[in-house]
Amino acid sequence: MKGSYLIFFSVLLGLSLLVRCQPLLTDGSGELRQSKSYGDTLMVFGIASFSASSNDFLAKRKETKIPKNSEFKIFHSFRVGNLQKNQGSYTGKPLQGLFEKFYRKKLIEKGRFEQGLKDGIWHQWELNGTLKSIVTFKKGLKNGNYSFYENGVIVESGSFKNGMKQGLAQISARDSTYYLMYKNNVVVDTVSNKKRNFFKKK
Repeated sequence: MKGSYLIFFSVLLGLSLLVRCQPLLTDGSGELRQSKSYGDTLMVFGIASFSASSNDFLAKRKETKIPKNSEFKIFHSFRVGNLQKNQGSYTGKPLQGLFEKFYRKKLIEKGRFEQGLKDGIWHQWELNGTLKSIVTFKKGLKNGNYSFYENGVIVESGSFKNGMKQGLAQISARDSTYYLMYKNNVVVDTVSNKKRNFFKKK
């Protein structure tokens, strides 16, 4: 009997230690929550629950033609206790899910990662809490609407496609507002209100 009890308690002890050593999984998605401090900066983030290299993602990237002058994709990962940023590839565990960046306990950046790449709407704030930027990402590239702010006031808004400004952008400077037409990140025209209404109708 004593031997049986000893085995039973040994199994229980082993299971309890195993549970304590497992990182916390959030909402069953396989995302592991972590935090990392660099001086006054604290980052809270999720990582994928598997270690990998980016070979699979690189293979997919080769299949996708990225336009000339476009930004290269930046992969974000967690390896050997440190956050890493690499252009075009990564090693370790890719960031996954919600990311928050704090400076002296003030939230200054928030967004989501998908397999190490920024995805969805990302916000940045100044230290006084006013908005700095809102940018939409898709698979690591800026794609969709964006807005830039100064002192909480919008100074530029437009849209990105494959990491480059495309189409009409509104620029606000002091008491005036004007419009720029972008093509592949290059200004090709200054647009008047009359021309702007024409583009809006199209």
